[in-house]
Amino acid sequence: MLERVIWGILLGAIGIIAVIYARKIVEFTGTSATLERYLGGGGTYLGLRIFGVLMTLFGTLYMFGFLNQALEGIIGIFK
Repeated sequence: MLERVIWGILLGAIGIIAVIYARKIVEFTGTSATLERYLGGGGTYLGLRIFGVLMTLFGTLYMFGFLNQALEGIIGIFK
């Protein structure tokens, strides 16, 4: 139980940092040609922010024990 809480907080913090500091991260790592091509101009920033929001969402779901139910619901659509 405590392990899930720690991992959830860690994933959430990484996601929040990715959203807040997207510009600094892209300045450090450089732009992604694939994200720029498929998401348009500024796609690297958008892709990093989407990644951050999803990371925060997954961290929260994992921390409270709802990740398995959410993934089963999503995968159940495609069966």
